[in-house]
Amino acid sequence: MSLHARNRIVALLIAAAAAGCATGPAPSVKRGRVLNWSARTQEVARGPITLHAYAGFTGGEIFQAPAGTGSGADCASSLPGAHSTPLPADRVVFIAVPEGAVACLHTWTDSAYELLWHGEPQIERPSSPTHN
Repeated sequence: MSLHARNRIVALLIAAAAAGCATGPAPSVKRGRVLNWSARTQEVARGPITLHAYAGFTGGEIFQAPAGTGSGADCASSLPGAHSTPLPADRVVFIAVPEGAVACLHTWTDSAYELLWHGEPQIERPSSPTHN
């Protein structure tokens, strides 16, 4: 095999590896951190997304509000209600936020409160075929 042919093969292998041969695109994972120093309500993430939220201390909850303006006003105009999810200390909570909604963090503590989260976009599952 000539040097030129070997270099071409190596170049093709590198290009195939860089292109991710035989793999699908990875879902875009979003991450975030919310740090509050007083009681407040603010936006965490927009749907559709499945959140994995973790808080080191008690004093917070996540609720969903209709996504409207695209600013923090969406959370401020909605109050936490029966559909809020408490964030227990040192536990991971899973929250599905549908399309057209926003996840909001409401804290009621006057000390430092930190929320760590990551999430993946919700993927529509294909409907299963019906068998006769």
